[in-house]
Amino acid sequence: MKLEIVDENGGVGQSESTVTENISKRGATVFTTLEIPIGRFIRLTSAQYGMTVVAVVRARSTGADGIPRIHVEFIDKEWPL
Repeated sequence: MKLEIVDENGGVGQSESTVTENISKRGATVFTTLEIPIGRFIRLTSAQYGMTVVAVVRARSTGADGIPRIHVEFIDKEWPL
């Protein structure tokens, strides 16, 4: 999955390839090395599903494995499960 940070003008500031740890119709937990603040908008694109969804970062955490994660809420559509 491709994660893109959306800036104030709707452009892409930073991006990375990543995976989800947990995904539902309305949100996901996403592994990330990027410093993304709570409240920031991101875009997630899945080649597997051929879709892009806009999400907002609702929380950040670090797993027992030491890998940072963001917890996002999808705001423009639901994820197809």
